[in-house]
Amino acid sequence: MSHPTVQVALLFHCNQAISNFAQRATENCYRGLVRVLKRHPEAHLNFHWSGSLLTCLQWWCPELVDSIRRQIEKGRWEILASTYAQSVPFSSPASLNRLALRVHRAALRAAFPEAQPRGYWISERSWRPEMANQITEEGLDFTLIEDHILANAGCEDLSRPRRIATGSERDLVVFTDNEDFKHPINCAIWTGDSEPALDHLRRVRKTAEGSRDAAPPPIVTYGEDGEVCGLWPVERGCPPQIAWENLDRLLTALEREPGVELVCLSDYLDRWGSDIPREENCIGPGQAKWMCDSLADSHLPYHEPGYSDWFDFNRRAEKLKRFRPIFRRESSEVLGTKTRTPAQRRLLLQAALGVAAHTFEFGCIGIGHRRGQLWERCRVGRLPLALARGEGPRESGAIDLNGDRQREHALVSRDLLSLWSRRTGALLHLFDLPTGDEMVGNELAATSIFGLGFDEEQIPEVKPSALTWSGFRSGRQRLEDFEGLWREVPWHRSWLRYLIDWSEMRPKPTRIRQVMVNRKDFWSLENGTREKVGFPWPPPVRQRALVERLMVDGEVAVDVAEMSRTAGVPTRLRETADGFEITLARRPVELVKRVAQRGRTIRVDYRLINRSA
Repeated sequence: MSHPTVQVALLFHCNQAISNFAQRATENCYRGLVRVLKRHPEAHLNFHWSGSLLTCLQWWCPELVDSIRRQIEKGRWEILASTYAQSVPFSSPASLNRLALRVHRAALRAAFPEAQPRGYWISERSWRPEMANQITEEGLDFTLIEDHILANAGCEDLSRPRRIATGSERDLVVFTDNEDFKHPINCAIWTGDSEPALDHLRRVRKTAEGSRDAAPPPIVTYGEDGEVCGLWPVERGCPPQIAWENLDRLLTALEREPGVELVCLSDYLDRWGSDIPREENCIGPGQAKWMCDSLADSHLPYHEPGYSDWFDFNRRAEKLKRFRPIFRRESSEVLGTKTRTPAQRRLLLQAALGVAAHTFEFGCIGIGHRRGQLWERCRVGRLPLALARGEGPRESGAIDLNGDRQREHALVSRDLLSLWSRRTGALLHLFDLPTGDEMVGNELAATSIFGLGFDEEQIPEVKPSALTWSGFRSGRQRLEDFEGLWREVPWHRSWLRYLIDWSEMRPKPTRIRQVMVNRKDFWSLENGTREKVGFPWPPPVRQRALVERLMVDGEVAVDVAEMSRTAGVPTRLRETADGFEITLARRPVELVKRVAQRGRTIRVDYRLINRSA
């Protein structure tokens, strides 16, 4: 069989936490990346879309999910599986690795029904031999390992893949993750100079021509964060349209280069899989080069001081020591739960999502904090897990269902379970027990990924360069439909939404003339993803209801969202026969909220008392 001398596999790894920042990444990167790649229908390409990012895209940009799905259905793009929120498998307990991979594959099936992932993207690229068996046990065929790890193991001819034994009936095919090819491609995307990348391929081709009988043919792989095509330039003051234009030129140059073919990795495996030899050397543990470089240089992103390399970080980091046993326990309990009814299965999926979504990049440097909420919130899976097991509360009252050492107030009726804050009276969760639907709640969204803090801290300051902008406007670059900085969507309150907002009132009213309750917003539970995309999948926003805000003479008098973050706010809760009554005291207004739950009905009454007289 004749074949091009050099196969080239471009793989774009796209990942964000379920957070506001994913919206900025979508506008400044993913939209343009997908649009440019669609202009090259003859180029077969590879992607990894993390489950957490897919959840965000299905909420904010469902048309982009549809566009990706059409390319997959045409056989042009291939999708790789991985851990749902890019927890590092080297660092994580085996139970979490299994759960995170299965949840990610469930997310891929929901978003891309035609996709049949055969490859595994190693989160943050660190490798240990035990992972081979974990990957093949889940029915996957291949992965990528960095070139320096293979070279250190004594592997030869890194331009061709190899098979490694896994301890099971299946071998794992290993492609080389070419560090030497990654940097010339990145240079082409940022500067528009494609020659270094083309020169690299010409050298590989020249070497291959000296051994024409060798099979399989050489394959050069490029695996890089998709954010290289827009988001990283934006954070450095460069408009994303320049990176998109340069990427377009690069793909054109690769398509025109003689003896080069852009391929999907599974297509290569189908054509030459039987010719891939078995690797005799044991590929031992290896650490990602980029993390070692960042640990060694305080000027590089994600640097953490005090560690000699990533192995040292993985062994000694206190935040990893603290959360490993927590992740092991939470993931093992989910994996060990058996269900019998559709409602229980749906609740179990929500529990699995709750755990997996809050393991974002666990094991990566520069992410998370020993006392931060990013990973701590993996406990949110406990509530739907208890309901899936039939272990939910049987009667109303104070209870800690998520293990956060904060007691909530549960109201239980025949078909509903609602969970309320005992500090503020906000409705935290509302479950339809016969169907297993969580109508209010959805704790998938992450807080600050870099440590302690709240959601708004995730959005870094963007500093566009005046010089770059003037050069862009001069016409040297081709204008496209602007989707970058011009269409940035500012932080909004959907993450902690004010669902009730009273009209302004005088400082000393004799009585309240009007209380405005937006009932449409109250029951608009953000489950619109099903209608938008055509399949059920939890949206990313942290849904809450009855988060009140009261304005007095233009100033905030009562703000439940702020009170939930502030210690020492005086509140009083009194249980009633069918609910509870809570008093929120903040001068000059005292708010009394009474909640009653009967059957499938929740009734909320308010009393406002003027204390300024």
